[in-house]
Amino acid sequence: MLKTFLEKNVKDLSYRSFIVIALQLLVFLMLLAVIAAPLLGETVFLAVNAVLILIYLKLLVIDLRKEVKEGFSRYALFFIVLPTAIQVSWIGQSIISDTITRLAFFSVLIFGLLVFFVLFKLFVVRNYTYGKVLLSDSEMAVVETDYDLLSLSNGGRFIVESKGKQPVGKKVKIKVENRFFTRKPTQII
Repeated sequence: MLKTFLEKNVKDLSYRSFIVIALQLLVFLMLLAVIAAPLLGETVFLAVNAVLILIYLKLLVIDLRKEVKEGFSRYALFFIVLPTAIQVSWIGQSIISDTITRLAFFSVLIFGLLVFFVLFKLFVVRNYTYGKVLLSDSEMAVVETDYDLLSLSNGGRFIVESKGKQPVGKKVKIKVENRFFTRKPTQII
């Protein structure tokens, strides 16, 4: 259902992008399940949580691994942290009854997530991505890239600088630069 909706409404949606969107949606649903746990009851919550985790792991370990040949371990590291934090928050919510201790626990958890994201950006994120040449002349080229977590760039078609004519269909390495709240491919390197 989600895939059909996205295919109709999003132009040129790659399977990798679909998997990433589905993983993000599942993280959101896990968070909602944890928030609604007192209303759902323990048995229903555990069943819903188990189903969400199994779907998440299937998408991550099987489907994303097929799509991301290079750097899968870094993708897995990134995508396993949020669901783990959500599960830890649920366990903390279940075990800790004191309000002050619970607040401190969640503050440490959120701080830990922020530290993880900063460290991920500092040590894992790279300043290039890969793409396929669609059109080229001696100075400019049109390239198509896919979503790339490791360069924090979205997929799409981009006009980039080129140092010479590139063969159509060639896989090229493309420099990614920071733009206003985003990162964009700018030059074939």
